[in-house]
Amino acid sequence: MAAYKEASLHIRQIFARYTSLIEPLSLDEAYLDVTDSPQCNGSATLMAEEIRQAIFDELQLTASAGVAPIKFLAKIASDLNKPNGQYVIPPAQVGAFLQQLPLGKIPGVGKVTAKRLEELGLHTCADVQRYDLAALLKRFGKFGRVLWERSQGIDERQVSSERCVNRSAWSVRWRRISTTGRSAKR
Repeated sequence: MAAYKEASLHIRQIFARYTSLIEPLSLDEAYLDVTDSPQCNGSATLMAEEIRQAIFDELQLTASAGVAPIKFLAKIASDLNKPNGQYVIPPAQVGAFLQQLPLGKIPGVGKVTAKRLEELGLHTCADVQRYDLAALLKRFGKFGRVLWERSQGIDERQVSSERCVNRSAWSVRWRRISTTGRSAKR
């Protein structure tokens, strides 16, 4: 476990070359807000490519990245091109992306909630966009509002480095790490 923690620390040091706004989620996941970063002429897409390459060059680990202007979409995007890939949702394409997004992809929508939504005929964000907010609140309580907001592309949460616009979400694919060095083994 110490080798994983050491690698995770090294990865966070790579992230810090691009931004101080890093919100770790676990040893192998984090949100980065690179909105004000001057690196790569401010291109979050290019920063993601450079960071992924640095992780591979320095640690021989692959990383997936999602780039989006909204925090929860960055997380979804990071899951779309695994392993060792990157997916970008440009601001101009958020609406079209959400129209087709299955509700089960939204963080917090598990199997039970997905089934309850399906019973109402709600399968995609487009379905929820057309659904009455009051009915969602009655059926799902506070989560009904969260679901409605996410389906509209609303996520006011900011990347918070206390827990340790362009946002990136990261997922590192761990291979078995040798405890005798920094080399990674399959």
